[in-house]
Amino acid sequence: PSISIKIVPASANVSDVLASFLGNSIITLGNASISQYMISPLQLQSAGSEGFVVVQSRDPLEKGQNVVVFAGQGKMGPVFPFQDVSSVVNIGTLYACYHVMDLLGFAFLHPLQPYIPSSLNFTLPSNTSSETTIEKPYFPFRGWHVHTQHLLELTHVLNGWGVQGPQDKQGWQDMLPDYQAFLIWLIANRQNRFQWIILSAEEWIDFANSTERQSRLQTLTSMAHSVGLLVGVDMPLALQQQHAMFMTTGKGTLQDQTKEIQASIDWVVQCGFDYMATESGFSEF
Repeated sequence: PSISIKIVPASANVSDVLASFLGNSIITLGNASISQYMISPLQLQSAGSEGFVVVQSRDPLEKGQNVVVFAGQGKMGPVFPFQDVSSVVNIGTLYACYHVMDLLGFAFLHPLQPYIPSSLNFTLPSNTSSETTIEKPYFPFRGWHVHTQHLLELTHVLNGWGVQGPQDKQGWQDMLPDYQAFLIWLIANRQNRFQWIILSAEEWIDFANSTERQSRLQTLTSMAHSVGLLVGVDMPLALQQQHAMFMTTGKGTLQDQTKEIQASIDWVVQCGFDYMATESGFSEF
């Protein structure tokens, strides 16, 4: 079906906006004037860190107006010392956005195959004129590990590879939409971080340690940061199975190994990762 979309300034007068949408529906998010009118500071405060409030109303001004409004606001999460506060995204508002999409009929079950409804559900239950959802995360860390040591859908793109191999930059770029879909799926499912194992092998060691690979990984971390997600990398200390990129060979003096580990950490930091995970042994068992 055809849908007509009208965009109004976030600071527009509430009464004027509602009057101009009689018989229609409004979606308003973040600090827009309608959101602030419909969601009280006390409600938003009760949502807590990374929580959100969504209010659905048939008649927000209680004037008998026939206009349905979906309003959402969220709270930011903690800002870590390594983050620039001016660039941190309000992930709670993004959660509110995807909750509204759930109400409209969208679904995010498979990371690469979101369900898009044939028509949007702008209705409220017949026995109510207003409904409020306040959602507060129970766990502060809500993450996903993509085990790239197995051949998963995102193994290539997360390691900077194209379909034809590490030198296939165009093929790697062509897979970025799948990665973006995965990021959206994480947000829609209220995640706030994810990580993967970075790989390496002697057959392509020049690319594995290259600035070109760092540049591609910087693109991935920047895309994740743009939707409020923290990004981690799993790099084992010495485990070498299944092509894991490791920090030290375990040979040489303690000083030699320490230098290798420090160089590996420096390389990862330059890729834009927010945190590191590791494996302490030489093998899986």
